[in-house]
Amino acid sequence: MMKRTVVALAFSLLLLGPLPGCVQDQGATKPQIEAKQNLGRALLAEGNKQSALKTLLEALEMDPENHEIHNALGITYADLEQMDKAEFHLKKSLQIKPDYPEAMNHLGLVYNRQGKYGQAIEMFTRAAEDFMYPSRFAAYNNLGTVYLFMGEPRKALDAYKKALQVFPEYSPAHDNMGLTYEALREWDLAIEAYKSSIQYAPNYPLSYLHLANLYLKFKRYDDAREMVLKAMEVDKNGEFKRDAKRLLDECGKRG
Repeated sequence: MMKRTVVALAFSLLLLGPLPGCVQDQGATKPQIEAKQNLGRALLAEGNKQSALKTLLEALEMDPENHEIHNALGITYADLEQMDKAEFHLKKSLQIKPDYPEAMNHLGLVYNRQGKYGQAIEMFTRAAEDFMYPSRFAAYNNLGTVYLFMGEPRKALDAYKKALQVFPEYSPAHDNMGLTYEALREWDLAIEAYKSSIQYAPNYPLSYLHLANLYLKFKRYDDAREMVLKAMEVDKNGEFKRDAKRLLDECGKRG
């Protein structure tokens, strides 16, 4: 049986904290600081984590009290699996700007990885309830993943529905609703949720595999096989190759 995967926001953006008493580099202009920060983010987006870290640290030296740089460093450290440093920088970002929902959401992700679920729920809720936050839908989705993991599917479902109220085409929330409906044994609703996820993100393999797995449960082998083959077709990087092969083998054995 394939491992069930809940879709949450991936970390994507680093370091040692600034020295006590550091002030902004008087020789650095605001455009220079922004350019350095943007370069660090771009390097991270390309997967060049160490160069991104180095660049963001240089940006931090220019402006140690910049909440956006601390947020970027927090994301980067989380991406590097250095959760203590990630937590430090995200907390520093919120210390500088307490109403910064981006850092709240990212700190929630760090707390979730650390197993601090109550604190994760608090951060996701605060971010999601900020009506000025453009990514409220992502915070609601993250909140749902915590509730689902904690065995509270009704609360998870409520969070996913709120995510979709903000952004109806957000595929990860549809996919996660499918998993939640499965946990509630509401099979038809699970199928519809997976189909909605596929409709809005037809090139994402995971929803095809989740739907195939559910079809297998109800001995709909031809439908399951079709979904697995579609997943393999759109899985350009082979990320889900092993799960797809396992499900395809199951289709062959049972059907």
